[in-house]
Amino acid sequence: MASSPSTSAAVLCRGLVKRFGTVTAVNGLDLDVRRGECFGMLGPNGAGKTTTVEILEGLTQADAGDVEVLGERWHGDGLALRGRLGVQLQETKFPEKLQVAEVMALFRASRLGVIAGCMVTRGVIRRNSQIRVVREGAVVYETTIASLKRFKDDVREVQEGFECGILLENFNDVKEGDILEAYETRQIERTDLDVPAGAAVPSAEEAVEEA
Repeated sequence: MASSPSTSAAVLCRGLVKRFGTVTAVNGLDLDVRRGECFGMLGPNGAGKTTTVEILEGLTQADAGDVEVLGERWHGDGLALRGRLGVQLQETKFPEKLQVAEVMALFRASRLGVIAGCMVTRGVIRRNSQIRVVREGAVVYETTIASLKRFKDDVREVQEGFECGILLENFNDVKEGDILEAYETRQIERTDLDVPAGAAVPSAEEAVEEA
């Protein structure tokens, strides 16, 4: 007898919708990933890939639609289901560790590009951080810091409450009012007994590909 879609699918969602203010990050997504399939998400920055993965992992709540993972729906704290997945987005699971800078002014350097004059509003911005450019509540680009300055000096980090100049790698379309979310990713160990001790948890994108 053929199995039903909900029992044979590793990931199943119907009509998934997620909005951030006036911006719709995910709009009516239908997704069906069978057990044993390899699946990857491709698309430009801001297409809603990260938001979709966070919804599937129970880290973000959808505004509309149905989601099933391994035949179960997210409810309560979801610890049992999250333990089966063995996946954790550390930079979004612990939002208090997120570092934030607001773009206050723009400066154009002929040989470098656009330098964002920023105020660090939370945490510490470090030169080796990854950056999400957030505009009107939606991520429009993900990149890294190419240069971090205090006045004319190159610095390793800038503390909360101080101004700095940030040059983003391969991105000059930064605008005044943009929010730069700086974060660092690292692998953490899975607690599932089926995985040998010391095995690293894959990233969210790797997890969806291997679902």
